[in-house]
Amino acid sequence: LINRYARTNPDIRVRAVLDQFRTKAIRGFQITGSPEQVADEIIAIVDGSGIDGIMLEPTFGGPASYEAFIELVLPILIERGRAGTPEGATLRERLSGSPRLAPTHRAHRLTATDASAEASVTAPLAAAT
Repeated sequence: LINRYARTNPDIRVRAVLDQFRTKAIRGFQITGSPEQVADEIIAIVDGSGIDGIMLEPTFGGPASYEAFIELVLPILIERGRAGTPEGATLRERLSGSPRLAPTHRAHRLTATDASAEASVTAPLAAAT
């Protein structure tokens, strides 16, 4: 962890590193570079801090950032034994046994292409404003 901050300031003190970590690590670390560089940096952070997972939050690029990570960085992490292969089941499937909402769930009737359902959801919001 100290080496991460010392790259830009070789004279940095441990107290300053801890202060910066407290303020910057809340939102995470911003990592940019080639897929290999990003994988190396993730591994260094995990090894240096002892964390057991990461959460992606694209700063720039929106959904394309997730796709790039999955297609370019994740295979490197898997190859290096630092990430598992996808289990195949989503959290919903593991909890409920189904990839879809139960028919009794109030959002079951909504789909991304159901314009009438979308209108019924947005109309009350528009009327309330």
